[in-house]
Amino acid sequence: MKNLRNGEFFGQINEKLDFDGLTITDTEYTYPYVDWHYHENPYFTFLLQGNIREGNKKEVYDCSAGTLLYHHWEDAHYNIKPDLFTRGFHIEITENWFEKFHLPKDLAEGSHNIKNPVIILLMYQIFKESKLNDNLFELNINQILLNLFGRLSNVKKSPEKSLFGLMRLMRSSTKVLRKN
Repeated sequence: MKNLRNGEFFGQINEKLDFDGLTITDTEYTYPYVDWHYHENPYFTFLLQGNIREGNKKEVYDCSAGTLLYHHWEDAHYNIKPDLFTRGFHIEITENWFEKFHLPKDLAEGSHNIKNPVIILLMYQIFKESKLNDNLFELNINQILLNLFGRLSNVKKSPEKSLFGLMRLMRSSTKVLRKN
């Protein structure tokens, strides 16, 4: 099974941005079939055009434009692309990014087909910011991605793992430290 390093995806990478522990790619899928593989970092795939079937050990997703998937690091999966132009937007997130913002790398484990329209809209905003590429795009993308993870973790059943739960824990820990 192939392990893809940071920034590696199957297909033609048309644009690549690297900053602050994020690797963002705009990729045209050129392979009709990609065998089982995994990535060394967690990442989002946002399908911009076309269709693709993506399978993992638990589920198979039939994806069309607008589909947003999240894969935790080392989650094995495969891809099947029909004979149709298909393009995806990826955000790969290194451990350094999670550490920089004091977030656990396992904030969202597993593979997920994200259907929450607010989270999908946030991904559209990240895509737009990456294309603007102005003086503030890095700051804006980090801010939107933090918002996205906060909303994604709130969707989960266990509030103690949510970003807001972590923030409450950090505030209460800070108060305890200040008293001592």
